[in-house]
Amino acid sequence: MSRKCSKCHSLERVYRAFKSDTIWAATINEMALLDSPNISTFDVKQVLNYLIEQQKIRKTKRVVSPEEGIGKTLVSSKCSICHNLDRIFGASKDREEWTSTVGRMIATMNDPDFLSEQEKAAIVTFLSSRLKKD
Repeated sequence: MSRKCSKCHSLERVYRAFKSDTIWAATINEMALLDSPNISTFDVKQVLNYLIEQQKIRKTKRVVSPEEGIGKTLVSSKCSICHNLDRIFGASKDREEWTSTVGRMIATMNDPDFLSEQEKAAIVTFLSSRLKKD
């Protein structure tokens, strides 16, 4: 799937799509026609089965909102400059505590353009949503 689909699409786009089995089949067959003869009938069956199974797995997991996905991406790209992700994700703080912590980290970076207010808010929202409720 990754080799065939990534020629034209980002894998994120493929993995984020939720379609019925019938729509997946139609989509994959259409893509096979567009990239003929590079996508064989065997490839179509393999990709279809794989995407349907992956979609079933994702349906059983917690749904991540786009905002939460942005926050997670920012944590991975910005916070991991100085901290490993285990440390970040292991911390149990509420919204106020994360707001304070992120503010301190921005000040420590000594770069006013390191995070925009919107990026800071996305990080705080993502990290505070992970607080384990006892």
